[in-house]
Amino acid sequence: MTQRNTRHEEALALRNSGMSYGAIARQLGYGNYPSAARYAVMAALRNQVSTTTVEVRQFGVEAEFYNITPNQAVAALQAVGIRVSFEGYTHSITSDWKIVTDGSVTGRNTGQGTGLELVSPILKGEEGLLELEKALNALDEAGAKVNTTCGLHVHVDTAGMNNVQRKNFFNSYVRNQELMDRLVSQSRRNNRNYTMPYSPSNIDVYAECAATGRGGNNRYFTVNVNSLPKYGTLEFRQHQGTLNGKKVVAWVQMLLAIAKTASVSTLETEGLMTYPTVAEFLDAHNVDVTTKTFLLRREAQLNRVSVAA
Repeated sequence: MTQRNTRHEEALALRNSGMSYGAIARQLGYGNYPSAARYAVMAALRNQVSTTTVEVRQFGVEAEFYNITPNQAVAALQAVGIRVSFEGYTHSITSDWKIVTDGSVTGRNTGQGTGLELVSPILKGEEGLLELEKALNALDEAGAKVNTTCGLHVHVDTAGMNNVQRKNFFNSYVRNQELMDRLVSQSRRNNRNYTMPYSPSNIDVYAECAATGRGGNNRYFTVNVNSLPKYGTLEFRQHQGTLNGKKVVAWVQMLLAIAKTASVSTLETEGLMTYPTVAEFLDAHNVDVTTKTFLLRREAQLNRVSVAA
């Protein structure tokens, strides 16, 4: 075990004994940086998970679009080996991909008078991510388009999480809302129609709804807890519409990393941590280097910040 990993394990042992992050930082030589001690504790927890057999967390994606007909969408997907059908308007769960109508989306050139939505079956692991990227790219190449009426929704399964862990999963995202805003387009920031941010007056109420799994009374937030009692998922609604497979896969990988961190949390305070930068947030959740690099470049593009090549 490396010296760094040994110190991570020491930090975890001290945290489990009830010591504060500030005290751990001082004792282990992190100086006056409680956040560094917190990183060490979470790194030790993640290492414990990574060295045991853990089921890969499931997810699902809904991508809204327009400009091609359902038949054209189905043909494009089937051409790359995706099992898919056009289902009209439905919320039924299927084992294959489906195209459905969506009245909230621009209806141009779909032949349905509404926009369309690609809905994935339950996906997981590397295989699921690769299929997701392939499906989205196929629609893009077939001429499908997105605009500001379109969104991307990601459901992340909370199976195996207890009340504290579900609450931490919810809080980790919404209490870092300013950072999440930097990773989405301007149209999805403070959007009062379909992706409302949580406010100080309601965040604790919905955090408890996430903890208990009972859902809430409004699904049009950045993170929808209403999907918990029906599907067992938290639905992340904030990302703008896109058919760029790499963008979507990176977003899903980040959400899965947040879920993994939450799934090893033991205290509610873990979900209350906030971070000064996107980079520190991604590091705290152990987002892999490739995904982190991609997301930081997206942050730079979306916020007009120059970065090194």
